[in-house]
Order: sequence, then structure tokens, then C-alpha cells
Amino acid sequence: MLLQDLAFAGRTLRKSPIFALTAALTIALGVGASTAIFSVTNAVLLRPLPYKDPDRLVIACSDLRNRNVRDFPFSNANFIDLREGTKNAFQDLAGVFTDRNVLQREDGTPEQIRLAVVTTNFFRLVGAKMAFGRDFTDADGIPQPPPLPAGAQPAAPPPRVPTLAILSYEYFQRRYGGNPTASYPFPLAGGFHPIRWGTGEALADASKFQAADDQIVLPGYFEVMRTSLLAGRTFTDADNAPGRNVVLIDQLLADKAFPHQSAVGNRILIRTRTPEPE
Repeated sequence: MLLQDLAFAGRTLRKSPIFALTAALTIALGVGASTAIFSVTNAVLLRPLPYKDPDRLVIACSDLRNRNVRDFPFSNANFIDLREGTKNAFQDLAGVFTDRNVLQREDGTPEQIRLAVVTTNFFRLVGAKMAFGRDFTDADGIPQPPPLPAGAQPAAPPPRVPTLAILSYEYFQRRYGGNPTASYPFPLAGGFHPIRWGTGEALADASKFQAADDQIVLPGYFEVMRTSLLAGRTFTDADNAPGRNVVLIDQLLADKAFPHQSAVGNRILIRTRTPEPE
């Protein structure tokens, strides 16, 4: 009986090819749409997040409501205050700032990648395991010592904290072929960070400080980016010496800070720990 019904259906469809094609496309679209919807629903709603204890994770954001700014980055000082003030509410607190940047390939051409600046406890908080190498330790997050006053001589140059990076497994396979002994230095840049800058008059009047963004880069960054300077020079390895505070500024900031004169050789004040604007 079933074979007879299948034979009859086949003859009917053969006599009406347009109807058969329409029915087949309708079924195909329905199956495809249902599969796509289920895949998204499964990934977003049903499948657990690939982290340790995903049901206990909370995202903390900072907003500047008076300025209608949402998801404003935490300053270092605000993050420390939040971590210290929520010890009774949270088991741990980690910071993460995502960004895009450019690294140099082995042939010298630039490559855009995604990166994140994180606190040293980030991977431990989300339960990530290292395939090779080690995780960050608390010692990796010790800040650089403050610059000495003018004319003061240090007893011994303090050691610089190295810039460390943990590669994703995909990038590790693509860039280094999965070789755990591979070593290739590259100019690494941190993300953008809000700061306040001012000239000499800001020492007497703190209201003269103005908002800007800065980016920490290593020597060779501008060469990788193939960025030419309007004046002055790029960073060198000598600029990494303790007590050396060298900055490059864009034309917009140069016109504000040093109108009608060259910015090369001038001094600019930078404050990184200031109250956020109301």
C-alpha cells in the first residue's frame, strides 16, 4: 500500500513539475530557516557559556548618565575601588577591555587582530586553561614605579615590568604553526585609555586639564603601521629606560597645547588618576 502511494505521488509530481519544484523549495526553505533559528537559539539561550560557573557571572558597566554615555571604561582607580568595595558581594572581580590593533607579520606586512587588555586574574575567574606556557600571575600586574623628582638619582634602576601576552589557540596555530618553542617579538600596543593633559598653567589651576585618550605602544609600532610623523621622531628602545617619559601627540592636540609653535621638545603634563567627569 505504501509503495502504491509513493508511486502515485511520483506520477502526480512528474505531471506538475512547477508545483513539484515550488513544494521542494518551500520545504527546503522551511527546513533551512528552522535549522538556523534553532542554531541561534541553542547558542544564545540553551547551550551554557564556555566559562566556569556561567550562571554566577555578572558584567559590571560604568555609565556617565549626565552626559548620556553608556558603557564608559572604568579607570584604574575606579576599578580598584569597585573591587575593594564589593568583596562581600562577589567572590572575585576582573577587568577586560577589548580592542582591535595591528601587528607585524614575519614578512613585514601589517595584520589587524582582536585583542583584550585584562587584569591578571581574568583567565582564572572564567576558568580558562592554558594549552602551553603559563597564566598571568599577580606579579605581572605590578605597576611601573613613579618617575623620580627632577634631579634625583635612583640608587639602582628599578626593573621594568615586561609586557606579556597570551595568544588564542587559533592565532597560535595560524601565526606559529602550533610550535610551542617559537619566539617572535612584535611591537605591541595597549588599548586607548582616558587621561587628562595640561601645560604649565595647569599646575596652578587643575581645571586647565583637558580630556584626551592615550595609547601605550612599543618601539617599532609606527614603523609597522607605516605611519610617518609630521615632526619629531618615533620611539626607540632607549625610551624604555626608567625615568624616560616620551610622548607623541597628534596635530589636534598639538594645536591646542602649543598654538603657533612647534610641539617638538615641549613638555606636557599627563594625569592618569583623576576623578571621572560628572
